Amino acid sequence: QWTPDPFCPYPSDHVTRYPYHGNCSVYWECYEGTKYVMECPEGLEFNAPLQQCDAPEIAHCDPYASTTVNPNPPTYTTEGTTNSNGTDPMCPYPSDEIVYFPYPGDCTKYWECYEGNKYLYNCPPGLWWHEEISECDYPGDFCDNST
Repeated sequence: QWTPDPFCPYPSDHVTRYPYHGNCSVYWECYEGTKYVMECPEGLEFNAPLQQCDAPEIAHCDPYASTTVNPNPPTYTTEGTTNSNGTDPMCPYPSDEIVYFPYPGDCTKYWECYEGNKYLYNCPPGLWWHEEISECDYPGDFCDNST
């Protein structure tokens, strides 16, 4: 029988992220009582208050700080909703994998899907969503803000 990880909120319909004790370049991502180790793009560190990877001088990561819950979770929408400009992805369901999609027309945003639910995230300042590697990255020709 499955038991929720005591480190992760359960039940919860939000993704939460926590620092990984002892290493600023990785973090824990929790959803529905299960936690996953996630890695920041090279050169970035986990920014606990914003729950995202940032430049070290912005993140101010302390690898041995205690973990606390972010009171501002990411934007959350339910499966099946769409907006008028068609930027919402169709999230796979059922699915136990986290899937990412670009946000058309804005390279600084991306969608994260899990179990048919979608979450809208912003990349750290100065970074763009890179669909091929499923991470925020330095701007390049991999994204077009006009689509």
